[in-house]
Amino acid sequence: MVFSRRQQILDRKFWGGVKHAAQWIAPTLHKVLSTVAGPVRMIHPGIGGAFGGGAGLAGAVDRLVNKRSRQIHL
Repeated sequence: MVFSRRQQILDRKFWGGVKHAAQWIAPTLHKVLSTVAGPVRMIHPGIGGAFGGGAGLAGAVDRLVNKRSRQIHL
């Protein structure tokens, strides 16, 4: 029983750290990739499209993480 409780505490700390990192990284990554995607697309459309897709995914992660954090704090 003690091991289970300690494991739960460690899991909460770990996932809390992952969530905190995602809250910081996702919006920054979204801004950087969306800014760089346009000029890169002029040079190579495939790579620019991949950057745009990555920016979209980072934006989706940002919305998901921020939505959940707002619900928890309410």
